[in-house]
Order: sequence, then C-alpha cells, then structure tokens
Amino acid sequence: MALAAEFSGDTPQVTADVRKVVAGKMESRICLACGKKCPAGEQYRRGLDNAHYNHVLRLIKGGKATEAELMADGKLGPVGKSGPRSESSLGEYDSRQPFSVVQPTLEEDSKQIRDDLAKVLEKKSRKSQA
Repeated sequence: MALAAEFSGDTPQVTADVRKVVAGKMESRICLACGKKCPAGEQYRRGLDNAHYNHVLRLIKGGKATEAELMADGKLGPVGKSGPRSESSLGEYDSRQPFSVVQPTLEEDSKQIRDDLAKVLEKKSRKSQA
C-alpha cells in the first residue's frame, strides 16, 4: 500500500531546501523540533534529542503523522548509519577469529564440561546408593 502511494505521488517529498537546512542543523547537533543544541554526551538521533525522538516515534506509531510527512516538514532527519557493533556476547569467542583458532578452545571447554558433569553424576549416584 505504501509502495503504491510513492508511485502515485501522494507521499510528501523532501525538497532540496529542507534537506539543506536539516543537514546544517544536524551537523551542529541542533534539535529539529525545539531548536536547542544537543550536548555532546546526550543521544541525538535523526536530528532530534531523546525526548523529541521518542515523541515522534509515538506520533508515527499512533498514526497521527507519517515518517515521510515529518521528513518533508524538516522535523525528522534521514536515517543514519548504524553504530559500532557490540562485543561478542560469547566473550573470548570473537566471530572474526578463524575457526581454527576457536576450535581448540571449544574442545577444551566441552571436555571440561563433560568432566564436571561426570563428577556431579557420580556424586548423585553415591548419595542414592547410601
């Protein structure tokens, strides 16, 4: 449905003037909604400080405005690049390491787990026999 709207011309288009103003404000980290400068330590997404970004998301989810309308009005910036990837949740097992480097560590760990499990099972069997 949204695709049909794009081709029919119903979707508001971002003009070059709006694009230029938004880019200038975003470069200076000025909130597109309130016009205040966003400090370097605070979150700044799509040209908005955190409070206004959350408000815009609620408007979009509530159906009161569309992303395209807000962008055409200069109240929402373009989607930027995603941030740096977080560290691996497996800690030392980094997905960027070749498998040959990780394989011995995995084998050592699984051997340790098997040994620990055998000890626990052995203790349980002794308790049940006594």
